[in-house]
Amino acid sequence: MDRLVTEREPVESEIEGEVFGMKPKYLQYNLWTPDADPLKTVVEWTLLALLLPCSPAVEYDNLSANQMFEDYPDLFEIVTLVKVSVLEHMTRHHPNQVFVESVLEGLRDSFWLLATMAKDSYPVTHDELKPIQLTVEKEQFLDKQIEHKRELGQVSADFGESLLLGMYCMPFYVVPKAQSTNWHLMNDQSARLFSLNSMVDHRMVKGYPLDNLSQLGEHLVRKH
Repeated sequence: MDRLVTEREPVESEIEGEVFGMKPKYLQYNLWTPDADPLKTVVEWTLLALLLPCSPAVEYDNLSANQMFEDYPDLFEIVTLVKVSVLEHMTRHHPNQVFVESVLEGLRDSFWLLATMAKDSYPVTHDELKPIQLTVEKEQFLDKQIEHKRELGQVSADFGESLLLGMYCMPFYVVPKAQSTNWHLMNDQSARLFSLNSMVDHRMVKGYPLDNLSQLGEHLVRKH
């Protein structure tokens, strides 16, 4: 009978009389050893981080997008829970002020998402959304999600049934949560040929650390 899980058993090794197996993929960020090199935290990374890049000049030449921004300014409000003035005060003595200022500027005026829309083969407007059959329960969940995000300012006001010039729409799905009776809203930003994620140069988004259980685990192990 074919195995339906891992293809091979983890290789075990013996260190100082104790047996350690290879780290399974699903636990690779949740196993620690006292002699491991500590992972860089976000705070440590900011000390040497380069300033966040601004939108390239070619993006400002996007006539379709610029016209849409001018005609529908209410659809593109900058909403953030971060109190920028407070953050500016708290980071006034940060040794990497060039980076700090780029973050503050992004929070005030918006960040460039490192995406290049000026691609010759990409259409000006693209709708990847496909008709999907929703049960009454899923449709009610979706309506509540939209209303909740609208109250938080994370969803813009209605602008009609058709995309505006320069807009892209990616597919979404309502799927069940694992080991739960609840639902989860999933947006597929990598769907098919003209996806939003395909506009991003992935070499530019590598190397940004995210504090997680790895740092917490290392601190607990060393403290112990």
